[in-house]
Amino acid sequence: MSTGVLYIDGASHGNPGPSACAFALLSESGGEVSHGAWYLGDATNNIAAYMALIWGMQNALASGFTAVDVRCDSQLVALQMGGALKVKTADLVPLYRKASDLAGRFESFSITRIRRAENHALNELACEALDERSHSGSYAVPLDAGQDTLFQVRDEAESPIESVFSPDASFLYKGGYYELTIKSRFEQITPTGDPVTWSVEARVSSEELDAQGRVISLGTMQQMLADVIDGLDGADLSRQEPFDALPATMEHLARVIFWRLDPALPPRVQLDEVGIWSSAIGAKIVYRP
Repeated sequence: MSTGVLYIDGASHGNPGPSACAFALLSESGGEVSHGAWYLGDATNNIAAYMALIWGMQNALASGFTAVDVRCDSQLVALQMGGALKVKTADLVPLYRKASDLAGRFESFSITRIRRAENHALNELACEALDERSHSGSYAVPLDAGQDTLFQVRDEAESPIESVFSPDASFLYKGGYYELTIKSRFEQITPTGDPVTWSVEARVSSEELDAQGRVISLGTMQQMLADVIDGLDGADLSRQEPFDALPATMEHLARVIFWRLDPALPPRVQLDEVGIWSSAIGAKIVYRP
């Protein structure tokens, strides 16, 4: 079985707004087989990511790979293609079906979510195609012009965002992402019976906002963090998992809080780091996966 490693990325300035997709196909040894970037017109980040996935898998099949290992920084695409999240957005249904059909042609298909920093070079390639309204690369299969029927291309001149913020709303198409930091605290009882107050900081980010124009509701985010640390508050951690087998150091506390909080977040929101510190100690630990 010959496995191709496929990196994909989608970019949208405005979300929805001018968009492009990009892929890089590597052999198992890390050598580049093909790559490409293509301007799509107006679409969302998620649509662009799916288009990158479809185009990349077409090139993997054309290159003779019988298995493909996809790497992407879109949590939504990774969860949907991995079967952990249902596709509820009407615009994504035909793209998901097309991608699933292509995935089924491989003997083995896997998809892994990676951090944005690991996909930086591919994001730059997509943004270059977006800015230049062009396509580039070295690929076996070009992006089928008919594939834009899988999603509705909006006329940039008719953008509702543009009409609201006219005459100049170009700043809304410059991409980027938003960060939100939530803080809380809890008290730990040490094995000697002494209390220690820990401050906790969780930082999340998202390229997309919700229907109310927020990364996530502050109340919801605060409750998610509270649900995680409630089990730690006022407890002798040496008597509960995993600290019955691990020392309850700042490092381990930050890591445990991160991986208990991460699954609770919506797919479009990425947990970037968890920090923990105590004024009594005068030091701070930050965990990033």
